[in-house]
Amino acid sequence: MVTLLKAILIFSFASFIQSSSCRSTESLPKNKGGDANSVTPDRGNRFTETDFEKFLTISELNREKPKKGVFETRGFVAKIYVCPACPPDAICKPCMADNIVISEEKKSLETYDLSEKEMIIFTAEAKNFEKGGEYRFKVEITTQKSTSQDLNDARLIRADLIK
Repeated sequence: MVTLLKAILIFSFASFIQSSSCRSTESLPKNKGGDANSVTPDRGNRFTETDFEKFLTISELNREKPKKGVFETRGFVAKIYVCPACPPDAICKPCMADNIVISEEKKSLETYDLSEKEMIIFTAEAKNFEKGGEYRFKVEITTQKSTSQDLNDARLIRADLIK
């Protein structure tokens, strides 16, 4: 009986963690085709300079370590992480929220051993980015810190693919 209660508590906790912290709301535009709930990084409606509070390079964000705020940056998508689905009736451990790693250099990363020229951006739409693609990002630096990166967590607000 105690083992069953432990399993139920673990499953409930894992479900809560995955539903509350692994998904974030986005303000990316809706995809015009396919599923009505899918969104993709914006490839139209270019930003204007007044859309952002401050532009900083990835290196500048990592050096300045702002505690919170909205910033613009740009970089290449070096890594894409999407939390794998948990099979029905399985007890899965919580995983890191969906995210992309961006870099000032065009390269591919397999780990989270990041340099000053790289940063993690949390987004529920990670799968919609092109690895190696260069984007202009509007991000919110939050007051939360869930990674070993010196910078507080960054949440995607908007992205434009740079041609």
